[in-house]
Amino acid sequence: MTNYDRPRPRQRGRLPDQAYYPHQGGGRPPAPGQGKYPKKRLRLHLLLPALLLIGCAAFFYGIAHTQKASSQARLDALHQKQAEELAKFEQRRDRYLNMRKDSGYSQILKRYAEENQVNYSLVSAVVYCESHYDTYAQSSVGARGLMQIMEDTGTWIAGRMKIEGYSYDHLFDPDLNARFGVWLLSYLSDHYQGNPVMAMCAYHAGSGNVDLWALKYADDERFLKLDQIPTPDTKSYVQRVMEAYAYYYQHDIQNP
Repeated sequence: MTNYDRPRPRQRGRLPDQAYYPHQGGGRPPAPGQGKYPKKRLRLHLLLPALLLIGCAAFFYGIAHTQKASSQARLDALHQKQAEELAKFEQRRDRYLNMRKDSGYSQILKRYAEENQVNYSLVSAVVYCESHYDTYAQSSVGARGLMQIMEDTGTWIAGRMKIEGYSYDHLFDPDLNARFGVWLLSYLSDHYQGNPVMAMCAYHAGSGNVDLWALKYADDERFLKLDQIPTPDTKSYVQRVMEAYAYYYQHDIQNP
């Protein structure tokens, strides 16, 4: 008989179950979750805050990610808009510059601008808006040539400049038309003390009308602002001249 086959000695004062299951109260081991060694449970009062923190972190991450995507979309839209505006700007600038260059009248206009101390860029802008550099242009009211000189205005200028043998048909001559037009710009600029809005108003509507408008609408009764010009056609004309002038001036100041 081996040691494993021998009966275990019985301990005094202890039941058999107590000898091998030394738990409180004796008997068989307690069920799981009871007795001296209860089953471990997750503590909800610690788990819930952790889950809440994780949820908040995920929520704010989602907001940050959405805001970042939205900001990137707005930035992309802004870049696209800027690119479109730049393309439009370059297209308009090239149209102004190419029309002056292709006309062949640049040197004539520049020479008379220097002689009369008028900005060459402003002269270019007036020619662009008046005739698009067409020396044979004629309006419905009889204005002719590059700078659209009216018949009575041409006669008055010829008298002031003491030019003999002048006739209305001579206004189709680009040299004479430019000479008259630039002289008139110089005269109006001096008359209105270099104010470009007043000079352009007078070139389009006549100095008599402009003087009356200034008395009625100008704050100081002398110089009109652009938004104070009362007639839509003259206001539109001055706006177009100023826009063309800005394009020509930017180019000419960089390419003297």
